[in-house]
Amino acid sequence: GHTASSPRAVAMTLGRVEAREMVSSASMGVGMGFCLMVLVLFGRVWAGEYRGGLGGNMELYPIYVHPLAGLVVLAAHRARTRSTRDNTQELFDTCPTSHATRTGGHLLTAWAPATIAIGFLTVMTVLVSANTFTGSDSVGARQVAALLGAALLCVGATALGVMLARWA
Repeated sequence: GHTASSPRAVAMTLGRVEAREMVSSASMGVGMGFCLMVLVLFGRVWAGEYRGGLGGNMELYPIYVHPLAGLVVLAAHRARTRSTRDNTQELFDTCPTSHATRTGGHLLTAWAPATIAIGFLTVMTVLVSANTFTGSDSVGARQVAALLGAALLCVGATALGVMLARWA
């Protein structure tokens, strides 16, 4: 176990708080707006014209997630640099935790954009299934890997944003 004041416990608590902040940020709002646009255009408007079937469409999931991932980089960077931007560095310096623990907390927010990506792609799967002539199309390991890879892009985007903030 760990005590309430251990660096691990502090990082996990910060991760929960920062995940809420990240999801409610303007950057994530724009990213989710792009997801909605992709759903409408590729899942509904143009879905009937796509002849690749559900499996072929699922292989495009990492591409569909790129606008979200790009904005996740921005959201994670802005969250990690908040103290400098808001000129509250001395407040953060008085907190009884290290920069490494705060960085760990920000890295632990990666579950939030990954969950958003999986939710978005689940809705995309339903829309494409309902609006595409699929014939005899199957979903296998390749399509599951594309789905997981798309979620992993959001995890990597979070890490990239946090690391760029630490570097800058």
